[in-house]
Amino acid sequence: DMGYGYLWWLGTISGYPAFIAIGHGGQFIISIPEIQMIISTVSQSYNLNWEQADEQERAVLHLIDDYIMTAVLN
Repeated sequence: DMGYGYLWWLGTISGYPAFIAIGHGGQFIISIPEIQMIISTVSQSYNLNWEQADEQERAVLHLIDDYIMTAVLN
């Protein structure tokens, strides 16, 4: 669930409003103010075409949602 505004992607992660800076292939800075959390990720993105980069970005977001957020919220 994403939209763009104020030079940040605006969306939700695990139901919490989030501000997200996105780089190619899985570079993220994610701020979730409601739970006072900042997440930063770095991924190998060299030589990825746009389709591969998109798949890798989605995989990183799933890891954040499925593992990090689950661990923090439980």
